[in-house]
Amino acid sequence: MMKKNSSYAWEEFHSDLLLEIVKHLHSAEDYVRCRAVCKSWNLKLPKTPNHIRGPWLVLPLNHDTIKDEKDFYLRLPELRNTMVCGSSFGWLTSVGTDGVIQMLNPFTDVQFDLPPMSTIPDIISHRHDAKGEEYTIKHVRFMDGVNISYISDKHEVKKKHIQKVILSCPPDNNNEDFMAITIYGKLHRLAFCKFADKTWTDFSIPEPELYHDCGLEDAIFHKGYIYAIDFLARLFVFDKKTSMGIIIRDVPSPQCINITSAPLNTNYLFHDADGDLLMAIRHSHIDEIGVLKTSAFHLYKLDESVKQWIRIFSLGNYVLVVGFNSSVCMLPFPSAKGNWARNCIYYSDHIADFHGPNLGGRDVGVFNLEDGSIEELFPNSTCLYPPPLWLFSQNFIS
Repeated sequence: MMKKNSSYAWEEFHSDLLLEIVKHLHSAEDYVRCRAVCKSWNLKLPKTPNHIRGPWLVLPLNHDTIKDEKDFYLRLPELRNTMVCGSSFGWLTSVGTDGVIQMLNPFTDVQFDLPPMSTIPDIISHRHDAKGEEYTIKHVRFMDGVNISYISDKHEVKKKHIQKVILSCPPDNNNEDFMAITIYGKLHRLAFCKFADKTWTDFSIPEPELYHDCGLEDAIFHKGYIYAIDFLARLFVFDKKTSMGIIIRDVPSPQCINITSAPLNTNYLFHDADGDLLMAIRHSHIDEIGVLKTSAFHLYKLDESVKQWIRIFSLGNYVLVVGFNSSVCMLPFPSAKGNWARNCIYYSDHIADFHGPNLGGRDVGVFNLEDGSIEELFPNSTCLYPPPLWLFSQNFIS
């Protein structure tokens, strides 16, 4: 029994009783406030709630479409004036105008810095005092492979130079196994950093002409290596120990991929519940106002015995979540309406070339693999900027 009029009464809640109480909190914001009541509660309760299944949608600070915000998102002023370019294991990765690349856990407010933008491999120089011309960037000309350079301002670099950041594991407790990889630059190459690194290191392959025009779209840590997929659904494998990679020539792209349709598609890599490698192809079209909109998804599983992508038509009871986040196949969860989400794909708009202050970012929705239907989450919006992205905890990914 708690002591009356005791300043320690709150701290004396038994762990089991406290866990039962928080099961009735259905807002992530309320859960964070509950953990902050006292040090004892903060230690007894998990950092992320196991019963609030998510994923959550991170929206621009000025967004007003959703009125019942307690069911959807936390306020994250730390992300003001940044571009979020990654979401893994409950951590958000953002790029600031000052070139700082930072990871934030919005549930604990813990932050870690990754190497800055100025150390990305194709950045030749960075001058803080060169207003409007802060970055000099190396580029390989597509037609003849000649190295050239161009000037870009810090706002453009913040918005578009990093396409995606993917983590190997949470960056907790100085984990020596931690690695971050990023798809960067106009050529969509791959670079990495390990814990406490000061710079990004470029991956390379023996045939640089293939890497110059590969246009990587997604990557995943798989069986001790890093697998990446380009816009033509060509599969690359990178060795974390040597920073070298190869293209797997004996895995042909699905027949639906060709040089004409590829620019309107996006390819994602993810694991299923058995640890097999799968690919999702997101088919899109340009709507009447010039915005890229999702039309459908096709799923493929890699059959390593015959080195082929095999078309599949269902995720069973699982859900796929794609966008700026690490592509994740996760357990089902109750939707905002109380219905259980199964066999569908949650997607957000992460094609940076179609984003701007007055256009883009609104291609966010749910694709039903059962009947091919699409539920757009923001059908009446013309622009969501910065674009939304999905946030989920590692507790949900199993």
